[in-house]
Amino acid sequence: MESTATAARTIIAILYIGMMAISIPFNLLFIMIVMIKKSYRTPVNVLVSNLSLAGLIIAAFLMPFKIYELFNPKSGFAFPKSVDMCRFRSITPVASIFCIALTLVTICADRCLVIVYPMKPYLKMTCKKAYLFIPISWLISFVVYIQYARYTILYNANGVISCLPFYPENNTTDITIRNATGYPIRQIELTRITFWTMHISISFIIPIILLVSLYSLVIYRLWISPENSQRPSFMTKNARERLLRKRKVIKILIACCIVFLVNNVPYFVVFIIVEFRLLAIPNVSLVIQIVTIIYTSAIAYNPILYGYYHVRSKNALSTNCCCVHAP
Repeated sequence: MESTATAARTIIAILYIGMMAISIPFNLLFIMIVMIKKSYRTPVNVLVSNLSLAGLIIAAFLMPFKIYELFNPKSGFAFPKSVDMCRFRSITPVASIFCIALTLVTICADRCLVIVYPMKPYLKMTCKKAYLFIPISWLISFVVYIQYARYTILYNANGVISCLPFYPENNTTDITIRNATGYPIRQIELTRITFWTMHISISFIIPIILLVSLYSLVIYRLWISPENSQRPSFMTKNARERLLRKRKVIKILIACCIVFLVNNVPYFVVFIIVEFRLLAIPNVSLVIQIVTIIYTSAIAYNPILYGYYHVRSKNALSTNCCCVHAP
């Protein structure tokens, strides 16, 4: 049993290393090319570079902790005497994921406004607005989750120091679960309920509702509406090129949103079950590791999606040494 657990941890650690090997250089290279090459400095690319920044932060500051803990399960947290590092490690991934969701919704809203209201240029995202959005999005993300960082403590279990959230208890507000005879069997902290309700709402449910609604409107305008439902071959050359270009952009953005949905569903389902002890999950620690790696894996294969769309960046590869589009 121990050898099986060790093998599983090793495989997961190797997967994390593989994600780091892909996501760090690809995301970093895209940020560099947007900064260096002026022709790539469009509002959407600037926003996508914020996705790249979030992916880079997750890969560089979260995954090394994960890899260390997987290879050293009996050592515990890598910085056993630093509460600040523990809190930094806790707030960084959740704030980054929220920032990704915020950026995806912003990109979606911008594309929707451009397509639905093409004659209202003042609604369009500009580079100036995009540059202003980036620091504001990160400020909001960290402020929203600052309380979660305060909940995080260093917990000593049989000499092994772990970095874990500890939700304050309050007997007057916490919810007590009782069995059929009225005997209390467990208590759920109100602070735990409040955090997870907020987290799942702002990082998953609300973004998904907005993304589905806005992209449904965009799909209608580009594929179903009478002016665009006719076959592109019957349009003028310029109109056909504009329509196909718009459709290509939207297809890639929708693909990234589908990735966002697929990655988030197993993570939130499993963590809600575990946090509130709704069901007994066999090998729960292994299951948590698996859904966490799924949750963060988008930072590795999102570059492939955006790299496929920005085939033109291959030209920059020869002149600037590198260019791959990677959120």
